[in-house]
Order: sequence, then C-alpha cells, then structure tokens
Amino acid sequence: MAEEDQESGIRHYILAFMLAAFIGLCTVLGEALVPNDLPPDGMVGWLVFLGTVILFTLVFAFTAVAAGFLDRIATSIPGLQWRPWRDRLPKITLAVVLLGAVVAVVWIFADPSKLIKDQRVGGLDLAGYCRTYGFTTNDADACSWNIALNQACDWQYQKTGLRLVMNSGPYSGVCQESKKPLGGIRDMRGFCRNRFPTSTDVNANVNGQQTWVCKVKLDLSLACGWQYQKRDIEARKEGGLWYCYR
Repeated sequence: MAEEDQESGIRHYILAFMLAAFIGLCTVLGEALVPNDLPPDGMVGWLVFLGTVILFTLVFAFTAVAAGFLDRIATSIPGLQWRPWRDRLPKITLAVVLLGAVVAVVWIFADPSKLIKDQRVGGLDLAGYCRTYGFTTNDADACSWNIALNQACDWQYQKTGLRLVMNSGPYSGVCQESKKPLGGIRDMRGFCRNRFPTSTDVNANVNGQQTWVCKVKLDLSLACGWQYQKRDIEARKEGGLWYCYR
C-alpha cells in the first residue's frame, strides 16, 4: 500500500511539473506573439492576435485546473499528515511550489529585463537609416524618394525614352513617346513597390511641394535595431529628438 501511495505521489509530482512547464511555455510564446500595434494590420496580424488570445486563455484555464489538483496532489505526498490546525499548509506549500516552477520556466525562456527599458543606448540617425534602403529624404515619420516620372512612364508602358508632361498639376501628367501621348501613369504605387522591393508598405503620394514621392512609414524601433545592431530595443522621443533605449 505504501508503494502504491509513493507511486501515486510521483505521478502527481510529474503532473504538477508538466502543468507548470506548459503554463510557462504558453506565457512566453504568448508574450512573443503580442502585436506591437493595435489594432493588428492585415489578415496575418489578426491571426497572430487571435492566437495570442487563445494562448493566454489556455494559460488561465490550465492555471485553474492546476489549482483544482492541489488538494489531491498534497494528500499524495508521503510524510504530510493532515492536522486540524494546519489543514491548509500542504495546499499552500504546493501552490508556492507550482508558482515557483512557472516563474522559473518564464525566467529561463524569457528576458524579464526587456519589459523595462531604462538604458539609453544613443541617438537615432533617421537619414542614414532611410538612405540604407535607397530613399533620399525623410521627416520624423517617413522615408521618401522623389519619383523620376519619366522612369515611371517607362515602367508603366514597358518602353524606354518616354517623357511625362504635366499640364495643370501633379495629377495631370501624360506619358509621351516622341510627342505622341500614351496616357497617364495608372499604378504609381506599383512603380514604387518595383523601385523599393524590400519595403512592402511603400506608397505613392503627392507631398507639400506638389511632387510625387515614394513614401514608407518609419518603424523607429526597427531603425534603432538597425543602428545599434541590438534586439528588443525601442525608440523614445525626448525634447523633440529620438533616442534608443534598451
């Protein structure tokens, strides 16, 4: 009978460890999947967000299940005697052990320090970051490149030597071949995506100078990672300037 009790106790120990490991791993994975911006952008972003919600729901559910097993696990541990004045001690002990196991797993697989970024690494060179991808100008929010409209005509009509003529503003341009009008540029965004294939979010629009530009929104934290070659780094604005923190 004692051997059976001992085997039952071992099984419960293993069960408690597995529950703790599962909860810890789900927590780490859920943290990694949490999107940086809400609401998510695109179908993939929404699927990742849904997966994160499901994971944290599983963590909550398994935590509740683990709590329900505490009494049974505690009574199976050899040497623990139930006494009226300490009937809650085994349950509390097991709860502390389970919590400690979860914390240990999270600590091993995650970096808790990344939750608090208080170390300034340095300033941020937005112009250098934009030039790396082929853009020529930038502001505080985006990288941009003045579109070579003749090249856009060549790309649109799959010819060479075309010329774009503006009649009355940036939306009135007509591509010409030896003064023969071919038509306007139907897909300026497509030209920008062809010109900057690594910038999937690049768009085409008219800036304040009534000039067509290819433009992509800046990811400042990504720019910090590029500049200092570090992961898990964020940009923070102070006094009108951007700095990188880790």
